[in-house]
Amino acid sequence: MIEKMLIHSFPGVEWSASGSNYEDIVWHSENYPTKEEFLSKITEYEQYEKDNHYKVLRAKEYPSITEQLDMIYHDIDNWRDTIKAIKEKYPK
Repeated sequence: MIEKMLIHSFPGVEWSASGSNYEDIVWHSENYPTKEEFLSKITEYEQYEKDNHYKVLRAKEYPSITEQLDMIYHDIDNWRDTIKAIKEKYPK
């Protein structure tokens, strides 16, 4: 999770991490966050992940774009029902 948070919260800052603590990160950029900024972003990112988890679950179940286009072409009602069922299974 720490890698995703760093990429999301500090774009353009280069780093390498051997653990999940601030002390475990080697910053390769001059403009890197303070420990307080880092800890604050962890909290923000955890909330972001929680708020958007349904998107990840939906994406795993949606048919591929190719399959969806085929469904739309052959039976648009089937496509609507499929997408609706997934959205209902994983509500916002």
